[in-house]
Amino acid sequence: IRKIRGLFYERLELNNFPIDLQELNITLSSNRPNCQVIIVENRIKENYVNLNRFYDQQQWKLFDFCQTKTGEKFDEFKKITRSEIKFTSFVIRKHQFFIYK
Repeated sequence: IRKIRGLFYERLELNNFPIDLQELNITLSSNRPNCQVIIVENRIKENYVNLNRFYDQQQWKLFDFCQTKTGEKFDEFKKITRSEIKFTSFVIRKHQFFIYK
């Protein structure tokens, strides 16, 4: 079991600015092949989003929702398949900040 902390960023799609919804993804994988390490979701403990640690609270509303998806990815350079898990959450821009009457 591992706890991971970090500063993450996502490139934003600005097609619907300032009324936009953004999907935030974090994908974790191992350096070892999936025959040695298989990443699985901990189903005993529920996933959650810590709303208090979100940096851009003035501009964005972070949803208290976390979706997970496990899978495998082929590494073209090392010619191995790795186990991975992807976490997805969503934010919506507080458009009142940008729209004037």
